[in-house]
Amino acid sequence: MQELLERCLAEQAGVLELSTALAEAIAVPPGRRDGARVNGLWAQIDARHASLHSLRMSMARAERASDRADSRLRLKSATERRALVRRLALWPLMATLIPAHAAPEPRPLIPRNWPPDDPLMALVHEALHRLANPNAQSDQARAAECYPDIPLGMARFDAMCDAAHRLLLARGSTATARFLDVGCGGGTKCLAATRYFAQCDGLEYDPVYARAGQDAMAGIGARAVQVIEGDALRFDDYGAYDVIYFYRPISEPNRMREMCARIAAQARPGTVVLCPIDGETAASVGGLGQVAQDVFVAGTTGEALRAQCADAERVGPGPVRRSAGFDFDTGFWAPLLDAASLPWPEP
Repeated sequence: MQELLERCLAEQAGVLELSTALAEAIAVPPGRRDGARVNGLWAQIDARHASLHSLRMSMARAERASDRADSRLRLKSATERRALVRRLALWPLMATLIPAHAAPEPRPLIPRNWPPDDPLMALVHEALHRLANPNAQSDQARAAECYPDIPLGMARFDAMCDAAHRLLLARGSTATARFLDVGCGGGTKCLAATRYFAQCDGLEYDPVYARAGQDAMAGIGARAVQVIEGDALRFDDYGAYDVIYFYRPISEPNRMREMCARIAAQARPGTVVLCPIDGETAASVGGLGQVAQDVFVAGTTGEALRAQCADAERVGPGPVRRSAGFDFDTGFWAPLLDAASLPWPEP
């Protein structure tokens, strides 16, 4: 058993050495990245898969066959074997993630045609939306010319969040990114956005909707979601967010333009603004530069905006978790997970 444990540790150390070299190979701008080296290093790592899997099974057999005198060694072996099992479970993820970094091709931030909603997921989302906020619009919100709580299809919303995530990732860490849904209703979009962003808040004018959202998010233990009762035309904290989303919060066009102007005035340069349907209104407001359909960036225009979009298009779609985001020690995968989650440095 001691020999197997030592072999297991040595084999993982070898993978860690290769993983560190591969992390360095992908942490350079795509135009200067050596795709052949990336693929070659990954091939060496992937060749260790069968050996590590075999060692794991041999360790399990040895543990079962050991006697009580070997209790400490058996415990040490079992602990390391369980850690290895978790790392081996990440192999399919890495097998997809790393080749995408070999020679990344530009991909549009937003697909040409919005992806259709999966029928089952659409049904689940509709049910969640109704459960989170089963209430009729209040007279107060109706008098303020607010729209009732209208859900946007999840496929389209997810595509916009993905675009925002890639824009943020292209210029810096997204580990602490904050998201705001203006006119959040029951807060279900905030919950969905936690897939991409660390903290997701919702701003809701209707007090009945706001209370329903607060109760729903508390009831499911959504600690990264906060529903705030407030007026979008008086809100003074837009500058605290990295991504701001809204979908038909106000029906009156002039008040809608006033809200967009308020967001543009307060938002920090680089803040991503997502506004489906109301994109024309947002485009008419100074200070918001459009990078894709319904996707804008505050305080950035011209060549700087085009360069930011070009960088983001080379960031692969879908969120990638850092090694610290797992509830276990990712071991030899840590350098790769961290490198794949960060933008490349300036040349």
